[in-house]
Amino acid sequence: MELYIGKGIDSLIFGVTENEAQKLLGSPDKSYFTDSGCKRIQYNELEIELSFEPESDNRLGWLEVHNKEAKLFGSSLIGLSEKTAVELLSSVMGVRSSDFSDLTSLSASQRSVLTRSPG
Repeated sequence: MELYIGKGIDSLIFGVTENEAQKLLGSPDKSYFTDSGCKRIQYNELEIELSFEPESDNRLGWLEVHNKEAKLFGSSLIGLSEKTAVELLSSVMGVRSSDFSDLTSLSASQRSVLTRSPG
């Protein structure tokens, strides 16, 4: 499973409908609504949770990944210390670790590394 910041995971991209997500992933193991009206669906085997937000026309707005096999820029982050994860991201993006305290300080090209398209 490859994560793409600002894009999604593998072929599942932000902005898809719940039906489109289920066509890709199958039926979820659990679904529920939050107090704010977001619909959440969980896939236990994949270890992910998707959130479909009413303010975004009930499209995929965020996802939560607990899968230790998931990779970001080719590296697994789950289980790493925050310091190690920040150092890894810093090296991939070519920025200082301290720059992660405020991503708005990154240049447009550095931010584009975080949101580059899959493939």
